Amino acid sequence: MVGCTIQSHPPLVCLSSCNMLFEKIESMALLISNFRIRAYRHDKRS
Repeated sequence: MVGCTIQSHPPLVCLSSCNMLFEKIESMALLISNFRIRAYRHDKRS
């Protein structure tokens, strides 16, 4: 993970930064899946 080296960062800082990164990826994935579902439904209507 980015900046997750024990030498330069305490483990807690590493974990929190990695968790933030995972949350960003998860929220982006949710947005993309919602967009795809909307596009799929829109295609079915037409």
